[in-house]
Amino acid sequence: MIRTVSFDSGGTSCTARLYRPAGDDPRPCVVMGHGFTGTQDQLTPQAELFAEQGLAVLTFDYRHFGASGGHPRQVVDVGEQLEDWRAAVDLARRLPEVDPEALALWGSSFSGGHVLRLAAEDPAIRAVVVQVPEFGMGAGSVADEIRAKRQRKGVPLRTILGVGTRLLGAAVRDEVRARRGRPPHLLPVFAPPGGIGAVIDPRHQRFLARAEETGPTWRNEFAARLFLHPPRYRAGTAERVAVPLLVCVAEHDTETNPRAAAEIARAAPRGGTLSYPVGHFDLYEDPWQQRVTEDQSRFLRRHLTAGPAGPAS
Repeated sequence: MIRTVSFDSGGTSCTARLYRPAGDDPRPCVVMGHGFTGTQDQLTPQAELFAEQGLAVLTFDYRHFGASGGHPRQVVDVGEQLEDWRAAVDLARRLPEVDPEALALWGSSFSGGHVLRLAAEDPAIRAVVVQVPEFGMGAGSVADEIRAKRQRKGVPLRTILGVGTRLLGAAVRDEVRARRGRPPHLLPVFAPPGGIGAVIDPRHQRFLARAEETGPTWRNEFAARLFLHPPRYRAGTAERVAVPLLVCVAEHDTETNPRAAAEIARAAPRGGTLSYPVGHFDLYEDPWQQRVTEDQSRFLRRHLTAGPAGPAS
């Protein structure tokens, strides 16, 4: 059973969906948020599988995206998205269908860093799942990403640096427009080689078609100002995640840093990893999406339905 609910975040109404398994008793709940410009529509396969396994699931659209309010549209604001997460968690705890003592967080890519930060500050969370997490863009991460794009995709360093310069210019332009109260300067999420966007890849048409098919409210654009305000996390964040943490790593990821993802799991007191020989976007398509979601379901059911849990695995 699925029902639409809503919550207020910063004075903006955000739209959410509750996936409810059969039965009348309150259930352990997984709060799920998509990465970057995604929408909750694109979380449907994972949410349905978790619900089939007896877990309640709450998904939501960030403000400025999908069915949620917020203007201008397509603005990725890290601070606002963290507020949206806190408001969604608060809603989950108040829903009669949910056991408020058995709550987990699930984040992917851009939202992977969000849930790690939230779990570090909220000791009542019972378990956390992140896949291909973006956890800030320090110098080491940027160097690793450049190296991966050169070695695995054959992208010349000159091209990478040229795109980076153009992205920074677009970000400055968008920031100036924002301060003058003008509409955002938007860039595409997926763009072909030689173009400018968040993900530049020869397979951009495939990624674009998949995103449009699974997300009817999704748009292939975002406000460029994000590159001036990337996510930043304090040292020691992963170390403060005291609950079982599962990090799903894509070994051939060139969009987020697989080495940094594995380090997050090692730093967390009860962290563990599952590693897959694929790229970043393969985790959003079958057969890998099904396999990864089943692995995550086993982890969540183990730690949400069996009382106090041991180390993640």
